[in-house]
Amino acid sequence: MKLKLLISAIVAIVLSQNAFAGSGFFQGKIERVAVIGNVPFSGHLAGNMEIKIKSGFTLPPGVSCDTNHITTKKANDPNRTMLTLLLQAHESQKNVQLWITDSTTHTAFSGRCSLLLVDLLPL
Repeated sequence: MKLKLLISAIVAIVLSQNAFAGSGFFQGKIERVAVIGNVPFSGHLAGNMEIKIKSGFTLPPGVSCDTNHITTKKANDPNRTMLTLLLQAHESQKNVQLWITDSTTHTAFSGRCSLLLVDLLPL
């Protein structure tokens, strides 16, 4: 009986892993945007996008990840709308507001958050 309860608890924790995920907004400037090429590189998958934030960023409450880079799965931006906005922000040096998450469903690279939304801010 105890074994069944333990197994049930472990399964519940594994299945609810994303219930503990954090997400939130922050503002900053884009230092660099890159799309990983056809050859995977250092654990990155082809088509994923890596964003470097100038001077890093402060994590929103409840979010835990690297504070310099954001790595986003290609599937999170299939039509490359976010990539286009990030490139515009980089070229114009406009501030952006980014919504990030540490959810394992969206995470493209261990220890880094993933991008969910991009908003260009006025100069």
